[in-house]
Amino acid sequence: MATSKEHYEKLLAPVYSWMLGGFEASIQRNSRLFDRYQLAPQGSGHAVDLGAGCGFQSIPLLMRGYTVTAIDLNEFLLNQLREHVPATAALATFTGDMLRFRDHVCDGAELVA
Repeated sequence: MATSKEHYEKLLAPVYSWMLGGFEASIQRNSRLFDRYQLAPQGSGHAVDLGAGCGFQSIPLLMRGYTVTAIDLNEFLLNQLREHVPATAALATFTGDMLRFRDHVCDGAELVA
């Protein structure tokens, strides 16, 4: 049986955005959700996106002024995220197991997605 990492690499990653209704639609869906809850930086302004994929939550969080640490097992999906934000964005991406998020995140995150 394939691991989750292998499953994403061989099957899901290339069609992930399509499966969820398209890239822009997914960004808009999460933006509306975050608007509904009036998400905005209140403290440290640091958000951690576990299983970030191609950024369906990371990008709306960046648009709201958060500094985002995005962690995902799949480099292909993280590359899609990086392609959709300016190089100057307050974004750090890490390829790895989200259970090991403490390897990449300092104390003080105010939001975990």
